[in-house]
Amino acid sequence: MNIDLNDIVKFETEKVKKAIADLEQRIVQLDRERSLVLDKANLLRRLLKINESANGNQPSTSASKLVSQRKPPKFEGMTIKDAAIAVLKEQGGKAHGKVILDALVAGGVEFTGNTPMSSLTATLIRAGDTFERAEGEKNTWRLRN
Repeated sequence: MNIDLNDIVKFETEKVKKAIADLEQRIVQLDRERSLVLDKANLLRRLLKINESANGNQPSTSASKLVSQRKPPKFEGMTIKDAAIAVLKEQGGKAHGKVILDALVAGGVEFTGNTPMSSLTATLIRAGDTFERAEGEKNTWRLRN
């Protein structure tokens, strides 16, 4: 018996792609929220440590230890180009500009211009030996082979 999987599993490719893109954006949002929560917790720990020191108390070891536990941003010290390469590799070699931008921002990349998307696009265009636009897909980029 010859079974064609397309007859068994039917789905709309575009809807699946959209669902994947939505989930990827949610991951970036959650990473950003996690980073903000960690920053707030560390700020509170530092305030506690300063307050304990000012009152002559020995800072609690748990507060001191927790302040130092925060991981550095994922793309700390990387150029926009290098961070975009890392994001595209994580995304399987291709991603929409918004997904790339959100991942870079969540990973700690700072953009100095007023329009980060324009800065990212300019970087990707200038590095044409590394990046190319995905044919037929608006603002979607992939790594060159």
